[in-house]
Amino acid sequence: MVPEAKEWEWYLADRARLASNGNSPAPPWMRELRRTALDRFTSLGFPTTKHEEWKYTSVAPIARSRFERA
Repeated sequence: MVPEAKEWEWYLADRARLASNGNSPAPPWMRELRRTALDRFTSLGFPTTKHEEWKYTSVAPIARSRFERA
């Protein structure tokens, strides 16, 4: 089950800002890895307690939080 986009759209916007600022010194392999991870996150969203591996852990507080880059 994919949560509503509003729960994690901030993460997508933050990633887009990082990718578009042109200041990311990451090597090409890391940029590709990040893109692949973001595509997977976009399709799956945050895990829920309905996922077997996460059945005892709710990540809802993480999904509602905004983390800022240092």
